[in-house]
Amino acid sequence: MASRGLRRERTWAVGNGSPGYPDRMEYERTVTIDAAPEQVWSLVADPASLPAWLVRTTEADSPGPDLVHLTRETEGHPYELEGLFRAQPEQRRVEWGSRGVGDYAGWLQIADAGEGRCSVTLHLSFLAGQPEAHGGAPAAAVDTDLARSLDQLAAACAGV
Repeated sequence: MASRGLRRERTWAVGNGSPGYPDRMEYERTVTIDAAPEQVWSLVADPASLPAWLVRTTEADSPGPDLVHLTRETEGHPYELEGLFRAQPEQRRVEWGSRGVGDYAGWLQIADAGEGRCSVTLHLSFLAGQPEAHGGAPAAAVDTDLARSLDQLAAACAGV
């Protein structure tokens, strides 16, 4: 479901046996949002705002520099996790990942698209032991979550 003010530009996933990507899946989706880059940045750079746009996230806070603590819910089951979270304002880029094991990482990049709009790319990487790294239903769920998260981001920016 595309929100008003949101245009899908591309989506892709590679991995699961693709040359150079054994036991790894990369997912990426880019959209154009009818909001100024600064407006979108103010939302995505604040870890406490993650529940406003990141699907399955019910609570978020930053327990320390470059850290994020999340409460998420999948199929009615809440769980908590702590990971890395780094906002790079000069690049309008946010990066995050699992802490210690390095089996999951992601980033979001905002680019000015002119006329009060911006292009937002959301990228996720799942490595080795993650079910999402092996295709099938978990991979389809990631693609759905990427789309829903970007829809929610566009809606949250429209309400700011």
